[in-house]
Amino acid sequence: MAEAGQQAGAAAEWRRYGYLPFVAGLGYTVTQLYAYALGPIIEPIQQEFGWTRAWVMSVMFAFIALGSALGH
Repeated sequence: MAEAGQQAGAAAEWRRYGYLPFVAGLGYTVTQLYAYALGPIIEPIQQEFGWTRAWVMSVMFAFIALGSALGH
């Protein structure tokens, strides 16, 4: 009998908050777009500053890590 109550509670919870996994997935996807957007501009950055591809990516990682550490 308790199992039926738990199942009903779980179903109600999914009805109420079922959109959250989709919103979280969308948020994760948006936060990863920079990796794809950065690809086409790596070469111009290399040419402009004379940096290697590894250095460009290291600088981007440093900015991302700093932003994460500061909570942004």
